[in-house]
Amino acid sequence: MLYNKMRPHAFKGIIGQEVIVKSLQSQSQEDRFFNLYILEGQYGSGKTTTARILALAANCRHKDNDGNPCLECEQCQAILSGNCRDYMEIDAASNTGVEKARLLIEDVSYVPTFLKRKIYIIDEAHMLSKAAFNCLLKTLEESPEYAIFILCTTDRGAIPLTIQSRAATYTFRRIPEEAVTEYLKETCRREYPSIETEQEALAIISANSNGSMRDALSLLEQAATYREISQANVRQMLGVADSVELLNLTHCLAKKELPKCIAMARYLISGGKQLPSMATGMLSILQDAAIVSVSGDPPLISGSSAYRQSIQNLASLSDSGHLCHMIKNIMLLQGELQKNPTETLFTSSLATLCLTEEDNSMGHLEKRLDNLESGINTLRECNTHTSMPIKKEEKLTETGIAEDDAEGMTPAPKPEPACPASSSGTDSETQKAPFFTNEDLFQMFAITESFSGQAPKEEPKEKQEASPCAKGIDNKNEITAITQEQDKTEVISETARETIALIDEIKEQYPAFCSAIEEGSKRQVKGDIVKYLSPLQPICSLLAKFFENFNIPAQACFSPDTRI
Repeated sequence: MLYNKMRPHAFKGIIGQEVIVKSLQSQSQEDRFFNLYILEGQYGSGKTTTARILALAANCRHKDNDGNPCLECEQCQAILSGNCRDYMEIDAASNTGVEKARLLIEDVSYVPTFLKRKIYIIDEAHMLSKAAFNCLLKTLEESPEYAIFILCTTDRGAIPLTIQSRAATYTFRRIPEEAVTEYLKETCRREYPSIETEQEALAIISANSNGSMRDALSLLEQAATYREISQANVRQMLGVADSVELLNLTHCLAKKELPKCIAMARYLISGGKQLPSMATGMLSILQDAAIVSVSGDPPLISGSSAYRQSIQNLASLSDSGHLCHMIKNIMLLQGELQKNPTETLFTSSLATLCLTEEDNSMGHLEKRLDNLESGINTLRECNTHTSMPIKKEEKLTETGIAEDDAEGMTPAPKPEPACPASSSGTDSETQKAPFFTNEDLFQMFAITESFSGQAPKEEPKEKQEASPCAKGIDNKNEITAITQEQDKTEVISETARETIALIDEIKEQYPAFCSAIEEGSKRQVKGDIVKYLSPLQPICSLLAKFFENFNIPAQACFSPDTRI
C-alpha cells in the first residue's frame, strides 16, 4: 500500500503537526523522554507514525542536530525490522483482555538486552477493557526508568483519568487541505512520474480526505489506476458533484425555484453523485455566501475569481438570516443522509426549504415584535395629531364646528374620540406606559381569547343613529374629521390583528406558558406565572401599551369583513 511505503521515519517528515514535532525534537536533542505518552487525535493524522519515530529517537546512538534518528545504526535497523525483543507494538483492538496486560507487566520487569530503552506502543488504547486498565495502572504510574509507554487513541475520554494525569498528552489536529495537496503533489512526482496529474484533481482528493493523510494517499493510489489523475476521473471515482453544478443548485434553492431545484437534484443523483457529498458541498457554498453577506468582502473566501463572483451573486439574493436558516436545515439534512442516503429524503428536504416562507425561530418572533412596535408608534402619532386645522379668524362652537357653518343646523352630538385626549401636554404624550402587571396579563389573555373564538358584536343602534354620517352632515371640516377617524381605526384594526396573530403563534410554541396563564387566572394565584414572564416580556409590554393608549372597545377594531 502506498501509505505504508510513504510513511516517514524522521520528525521532519510529519506533516501538519508542527507544535508536536517541535516538542518531541527538543526532547530528542536533550535525550530526556517521558515514561508515558498519550497521542490522541483523529484517524490518519500521524499518531502511530510519530510513536515509531519517537521509539527510534529514544534509542538511536547517532542522531543529527535536529534530533532525527540516523536510521543506519543497529538499534534503528532492529526497530525498523520489528525483530527486537525490547520493542513491542500491541494492537489493543485485538488484545483487550487482562491476559495480555499481565504478560506486558511481566516483560517490563526485565531490563532491556539490546536497546537503551524498552518501548511499548499500544495502538487503539481506548479499546482496552476496564480490567486491563486496572491491571496496567500500577505499572503505568510507576514505570521503570528504562521503559517508555506510548498510548495511541482516537478517544482520549476512554482512558482513566489517573493515567491521563501522569502522561504527556499530545493532541493531533486535522491536517490542512493545503498541506495534503502539496504532499500529494510531491508523491506524484516521485511515485507516478509518467502519469499526468491535474492540480484541481489533487485538491478534490484533499477535500475528501477529511484531514487524514492515510485516506488521501489511498485515494491517490486508486486514482492512479485510471492512468490519468484528472478532475473528471476523480469526481467520477468519488461521486462528487462539480462546484458549478452545486452552485446552480444552491442558487435555485435560494430563489425558491422548486421545479428547477428538483430537476437539477435528480440529474445529479442519476449521474452517480453521492448525496452526503452533495449536502456537504452545498453547506460549504452557503457558508461562504453567509460570510460574504455579513462582511461584504469576497477575498475572505478561497477559490477562483469565478467562484467568488458566484458566491457574491448568491449572497445578494438572500439576507444573512435566510442564509443561516438554509445552513441550519442543510446541516440537519447532512446528518440524516449519513444514516439514510435516499433520493426521497434529499428532494423532499429541498422542497421544504423552497416552500417555507417564514422562519419560526425566536429571531423571527423578535423581528415581528419590532414591526408591531413600529405600528404602535404610528398609532401614537395619530393620537398626537387629532386636532383639526382651522383658520384663525373662525370661532368654533362647543361641537367643533365654525359658527357660520353651524347656523341653521341641528346640533349633532359630539363624536366620541377613538383615542383618549391628552390633558397633560407633551409630557403626558411621551410618557411611557407602566410596567405590565399580572392583573393586566390575565385581562389581556381573556380579551384575546374572546377575539379568537367570537365574532365581533354589532354597535348599538343608538350609537349608529348618533353618528354624524347618519345625520347627513355636509360640513367640510366635520367630514374631514370623520375620514381621519376612519383611517385611524383601520390602522388600529390592522395592528390589533397582527397582535392577536402573534399571540396565537406564541400559544402554539409555548404551551407551558399559556397553560400557566390559564391555570393562574382560574385560581387567581398570580405568583405561579411569574417565572414564565421573562421570555415574553417584550410582547407583554407592547400589548400593555397598545390597550392602554387606545381606550376603545377591542371588538370595535374589527369589522364583519375582517373577522378572525
